[in-house]
Amino acid sequence: MFENKEILTLEFRYFDIWREGKPYKIKKICLGIFNSYEDAISLGNKVLEEVFEKQFNIIIKKDKLSAENKEVSDSVVIPRGSNYKCHFAFYLKIETLEFKDAKETLLEVLNTFSIL
Repeated sequence: MFENKEILTLEFRYFDIWREGKPYKIKKICLGIFNSYEDAISLGNKVLEEVFEKQFNIIIKKDKLSAENKEVSDSVVIPRGSNYKCHFAFYLKIETLEFKDAKETLLEVLNTFSIL
């Protein structure tokens, strides 16, 4: 089998047009799949600094990604005077991508019920 990997995703939640009672839209992208957690942290923080802060002047109020922090989320309101007028939330997240056999995993799930 393959070794586990770390997947770095960025999810945006936003309203394209405000409609009372309508759910927000979700746009989720994969920024990369990495062999190490440290590599995922490095790219994730680079995205926060290079894209959010430098290119769009969006200051992130939360802690950056680290060994203890696998997710960064924040709610962003674009300041007045900007070319963009919107409010959105984002979730930058690292998750372990496990490569496992389907049969083995199903047996693992089924066997948990025999313990109960």
